Formats: sequence, structure tokens, C-alpha cells
Amino acid sequence: MHELHWTTVLDMITTLAQSPRLGVFADFDGTLSPFTHYPAIPDISPRNRALLIAFAAKLPVVSVISGRSASELRDLIKLDLQNIRYVGNHGLEYLRGTELIVVEAAKTWEAKLTGFLQDLEKLPRIEGSRYQHKRITMSIMYRATDDPKAARGKILQMLEQVNGPYGFVFSEGHAIWEIKPPIAFNKGTAITAMIDEFQLDGAIFLGDDITDIAGLDAVRKLRDSGRIKGLAVAVYGERDVPEVRAAADVTARDVTDVEALLSWLHDHLPT
Repeated sequence: MHELHWTTVLDMITTLAQSPRLGVFADFDGTLSPFTHYPAIPDISPRNRALLIAFAAKLPVVSVISGRSASELRDLIKLDLQNIRYVGNHGLEYLRGTELIVVEAAKTWEAKLTGFLQDLEKLPRIEGSRYQHKRITMSIMYRATDDPKAARGKILQMLEQVNGPYGFVFSEGHAIWEIKPPIAFNKGTAITAMIDEFQLDGAIFLGDDITDIAGLDAVRKLRDSGRIKGLAVAVYGERDVPEVRAAADVTARDVTDVEALLSWLHDHLPT
């Protein structure tokens, strides 16, 4: 079913919209916001931002889930609404109002990550790469390097060289390496926790990258078990990632197509 475009399942989306307690969950970069090259600052599309506001007025929870920190997400989207939850660091933290909630198992890794970064900084940095320290996770972006393909391998070698005493795990995204604690929290566990917390009976998740697969899987498994009505949407974003498409029910072509899908969903919510 993952080869289907979302417009081929409008009846399913309409039925989902009628769920008494629906939650809308989405990735940020490449899903709600077009990709940008560092140092440009990404900006959520105006239509998607308006839709977040509209959903927050009607639904128990709307959540933006990202590898970025939860605080950075809030600063980028610039919405402080009660029903919008910012989940950062791939599900390891979220904002409840102004309070930052960190998963208990992740707290001990903050000092270890500082040491990891200090050791990594002793090695020559590849020109054009960017290190982003997010307290409990870290990202290395290499989209702006002269040769991203070569940079990918060199950065992985550097990570493996310093990781011995620490035990972090590495995962990939769009020209990015993610350094994370080896604990079983991800976008899927974050979505599942919010479905339980808000007693949802319907959920949609939209994502475009490898780290979104856990969220797509979670929605499909909960739906297939009969727990919720659900839809998992793979967004093509800047490039098509076959693994993401394979984990989803349907596809959306890009951020503009996400706007159209979310608009359809909103327009079919109960009045």
C-alpha cells in the first residue's frame, strides 16, 4: 500500500478525521518545512503553520517531533499554544509549557556527550561540516561540504575513533550523522506515549527521513492491532528514501503536498 499517493485514500482520511480523539504528528525538516542549507534558518511553511493553529483549536494534541531540540522547534515555529507539543531529540525530550521534560534514562548521557564532543574536537574538522550539540544527542551535518559522499565516510571514521569509552549509537539522515544514547526511545515511542496520555483513538504521522520510520511503524502497528485508526505518510522531501516509503501507508510528494493533505484532513474534522 505504500506506493499509493494520499489522494487515492480520501475515504480513509475522511474516516480518520471523524475520530473522536485524533492526534496529528509530524516531522519538521522536509515535512512541515522545506530543507535549507546551513547557515540558513529553516522556516515552517505559512500554510502548515496556520494548520497547526487550526488543529490545536480542535484536537487534543498536535505534535511536531524532530531530531532538533524541543526548545529550538518552539523557537522556529513560534507557537505557544496549549495543545501543541514540541518533541525533540528524537523523542528523548519534550516541552510541557515552558518546562523541559527529559526521558529519565537519557539524563546520565548528557555529561558523556560533552566528553565525546571534546574528544571529537581534537580531530581535524571537515570544512563545511557543522556540529550541533543538543545536550543529550548530537548531529553532524555535511550537506555543505565540497564532497558530501566522501565526507560521510570520513565523519563516520572519526565518530568510531572516539566512541570507544562512551558507547553512543550512530544513525543517518539527509547528509547528517546522529549521535544518540543507546536507549530504546525514538519517535515511535514518543507517539505511542502521547496516544496513551491523551487517550487518542486516531493518529496520523508524516515524516520523510530514516529517523521517522519508527514513528511510521508505531502508527501502523497500533492501527493493525485495533488500538486506533491511523495513517502513516511518507513525504518525499528533498529526495525519495525507499525505506521510508516502505514503512508508510501512503505518500506525499513534498511540503506543498503535505499542506494539501493536512488541509483535507482539517476540512473533514467534525464541525
